[in-house]
Formats: sequence, structure tokens, C-alpha cells
Amino acid sequence: MYRRVGVTALVAVLAVVTPPELAGQRGAEVPADLEALEQRLEGLMREVERLEPRAQAERERRDASMRETLDAPVERVVDGLRIRALPRDVDAAVALYTAVWAEHFEPLLGSPPAALRETSLAYYDHRGEWNPRFGEDGNLSSYVQAGQNTGDVTTQAVTAISSALLRAGPMQISIWMQAEGFDPAVETRTARRRLAAVTSRSAGRCLTDTAEACLATLGLRPHGWSSADVVATWYTPEVARQVIEHRRSGGLPAEGDNLTRWFLHHRQMPVQLRTRGATPIEVIPAGIGVRHDLGPAGVEVKSSLVVHALRTGGDGAIDRLHALPASASVEEALVAVADRPLDELAASWRAELLSNDDPADRRLPTRTTFAWVGFVALLAMTSTRWRLS
Repeated sequence: MYRRVGVTALVAVLAVVTPPELAGQRGAEVPADLEALEQRLEGLMREVERLEPRAQAERERRDASMRETLDAPVERVVDGLRIRALPRDVDAAVALYTAVWAEHFEPLLGSPPAALRETSLAYYDHRGEWNPRFGEDGNLSSYVQAGQNTGDVTTQAVTAISSALLRAGPMQISIWMQAEGFDPAVETRTARRRLAAVTSRSAGRCLTDTAEACLATLGLRPHGWSSADVVATWYTPEVARQVIEHRRSGGLPAEGDNLTRWFLHHRQMPVQLRTRGATPIEVIPAGIGVRHDLGPAGVEVKSSLVVHALRTGGDGAIDRLHALPASASVEEALVAVADRPLDELAASWRAELLSNDDPADRRLPTRTTFAWVGFVALLAMTSTRWRLS
């Protein structure tokens, strides 16, 4: 029965999209016999195969016409930035990217590193007519879209530039940042508030105990730790289940190691996925990696550590990142950027995190808070409603 219903539905759809040459057949009655329906279906499929070369030729003719009539995108290298846009947008693109670099990145990094001359920073204004040539032969992962409620272009440009800076280094650090780049203006106060707000064992210990707990919270491996050791410190089993429930429903793992393994994943990557020069290199070794999107530290907290590492490393910090092999780990990348051991970097970052303490950020209520609560409660007890009762 189900087969008959499926065939009938498919024939009905094909009848709607039948080309003009078959229009005469649409008026015919649909045979009730299943065998007749199947024969008609086979005939329609043969007709589709016959017309496919004509459709392909039409697509090629249209594409050729498009290439002759639509403007091709252009690239300009301005102040060390390679910028890609349509001719109509190129002035706006240059103005945006150069201004964003000068305001947001130059105080931290100085001049654009050589790697940005090899990466196109794309820009497209959707208020104009769509031009499909914009995306051809281009890397649009660093991309700003203007117009049509596409968001603040300055924020997009910051993400585009910072993502390009990270992608020019080892792939693992871009994965660790969830391909969102970093904010060069992030404040340590913001990072501390994010850590204080998350329900995580390791985040609490980061703010009250050790820098080692901070590394684990960030999904990084302190010396001698495995990925499983890191993940095991994040949450209690109850909180871990809540995190998992936000990602999927049903089939939750059991207690213990099964729960920890859920926060790990196997990532098999081809050895030749990415090359530098003519030599294929391994990007990510096969094995277990941390699911960074499930960790307690968000992008803002990680941005704070990246920016701290860049400031600590001083001149040449970003160039040291780009000089690493693509297979380098996140820990190795941060050590190279800061030019100091990971534990020292984490300790100095944590000290900076806690040095900007603001009483308003403290999680425990103060004596003043309890006094106000008591005062309000006293007023409530003296209200008319309470006296009449």
C-alpha cells in the first residue's frame, strides 16, 4: 500500500514539473492500475534524462552571459590588508577594514602581519542587486555583509579579521575559538563575570583556587593532563546532564566514564587536508579531542586569554603563531604567542582577572544586602494586610 501511495505522489509531482514538450500528457487521466503508473513513471524519467543535456546547455549559456555582463570582484592590498569586493563596494570595504584595523587591532598588534596579505577579507553590500560572481574563486570565510539587517558591519569586520589571523596559524586554535575569532577589546572584568555566572566546578576553582583550574575550564591541558582529565573537572554529573540535554534529547550516557566520553569526540582528518607550500602536513592527529563548544568557558573568556597572550608576547607574537606547524596544539600555540610556559601564562592571566575585582560582581550577598532584606521584610509584616489577618 505504501509503495502505491509513494508512486502516486511521485507521478503527481512529476506531472506538475513536466516540461512543455509533455504538456499534452497532463490532461490525460491518471491510470488507476499500479503497473500502468510505474510504466508512466519510467517514461517520465527517460524524458527527464533526454532533456537534461538541453538544461545543462542552458545553464552554461546563462553562466557565460552572466560573466560577460556582471562585474567581477576585485582585490586590493591596502595598508597590508587584502580586501575583496565588487567594484561598487570596494571603496566602502577598504574604508571599513582599514578603520577597524587601526582602531581595534593596531594598538595590540601594530602593522598587519604578512599572513593577512595572503587572506582575502571579503565585503558585500546586499542593498545592491545580488551578483553571484562575488563568491567565485574566493575564500568567503572572512566575510562582512552590509545592508538588509545583516548586523553591525564593524563587529563583523572585527570577527572577520581576527578569524583570519587565527586561521593563518594552527587549525586547532581556530577550532578552540569555535571559528569566531577573538575580540581584541575584551575586558578581563567581562571574562570574570562570565566565569562567575557559569555552573561549573572548574570555573569556581579558577576564581578561588588555582590557575591550573583556569586552564581546565578553558579546555586546555595542564602539564601531564589528558583531555579526559580536563573534561572530568568541568561539571558535576547532574550539571553535565543538563548541558547534554541542551544539545540533544534522549539516549543520555550513564554515570562515570560514559558521561565524560560524551564530551570528547573523535576527529579523523585527512593528512592532506591543508598544505603549506608543496608539502602535505597533518592538521589534526587522529584521536580524541575536547568538544570545546560544550565547555564552561565561552568565546569571551577565551578571547581574554588570547589577548593577554598577545600583549605578553609583545612584538612578533602573532608572527610566532603563524610560524607554527599546522598540527600544533592550542597549548603550543599559546606558549608560542606569549613566549613563556603555559602555567606562567595562566597564572598571570588569572592575576589580571582577579585584580580588577568589583564588589558588584561578587556572588555572595553582603551584610548590607541582608540588612535591606530584613528591612523590607519588616515593612511587609507591618502592612495592613498582615494586621487584619
